[in-house]
Amino acid sequence: MFPFQSIKQAFFARHGRPSGRLLGLSLMAGLSGCAVLQPRLAQPGQSEAEMLATMGQPSGRYVMDGGQQRVEYAKGPQGRVTWLVDLDRAGRVAAVQQVLTPANFALVHDGMPRDALLRLLG
Repeated sequence: MFPFQSIKQAFFARHGRPSGRLLGLSLMAGLSGCAVLQPRLAQPGQSEAEMLATMGQPSGRYVMDGGQQRVEYAKGPQGRVTWLVDLDRAGRVAAVQQVLTPANFALVHDGMPRDALLRLLG
């Protein structure tokens, strides 16, 4: 018998089987914990100051064609999530995207300039 099974049996022997209501509440508590881990993201139309208040200081900043800026927020353990926020020429949030995706990785090629790679993936 696995240790988990003996712990489970001991718990049920002492407390009885959980009711559907208790199971539902436990599930809701667990899922709400996941929601807390979701980062607060800037919204299109916000000013740069509002973006900074929402997301904090960026980990990088890149100048794009036409005078726009791309702001990087590398998050998560081992850099598994990177949010790029595009600011229009007026300094307002135009787009927010998580860029570490298979589609973006497919755009990387040998000989790609470092600056182009940073603007694509952060």
